[in-house]
Amino acid sequence: MTNYCSKCGTPLTDGNPTCPRCGAYEAPVGNQPLGEQLNQDLGKVERTYLFPAFRLLAFVSMLFIMLGAVWGGYTYLSLTPDTAIDYKDVKVHINPPPADEDSAKAIERKLKGLDIPANVAKQFKSEENRNILVGWLQRLDKEQRQDFVYNLAEIIDSAEKNNDDLKTVINAYKEIKLQKLVRSDIECK
Repeated sequence: MTNYCSKCGTPLTDGNPTCPRCGAYEAPVGNQPLGEQLNQDLGKVERTYLFPAFRLLAFVSMLFIMLGAVWGGYTYLSLTPDTAIDYKDVKVHINPPPADEDSAKAIERKLKGLDIPANVAKQFKSEENRNILVGWLQRLDKEQRQDFVYNLAEIIDSAEKNNDDLKTVINAYKEIKLQKLVRSDIECK
């Protein structure tokens, strides 16, 4: 079997891997081991098809990852807390109840149907404190308001028994209770 030069087509003599006409090196096909030929063929397939396919796959994957990161960042940043104020809050601020009115009745008048324990009414008897309590309660629905007030009464009793600073205890209670109520609303929805 005669082998030919792949560059110029000149017949190659047996045993001589260089072309006598152009000098190109040609490994004789018939004399190559089968494994070496297979490696050359696989190398061509890898270079021609597999490497470009994997490069394309890597590019598309990175593109999706970057788009996902941008979308996730946008979604995270767009979740801003609600700082809206209700008209009721403004009205309470503009028109507070008369100072001589009984504090429990003033709170109940503003939040109809709410049962105010005596110790809560005692702590919120000043006009300013009543408005603060009303502001806290107006954000809540009816069931949450009553729960807030009854729980506050228990906290005030415990604080008085332990001779704790009531103002600090009541403010801490408000923060903790409102956070729990907001979390329970989110979990229910």
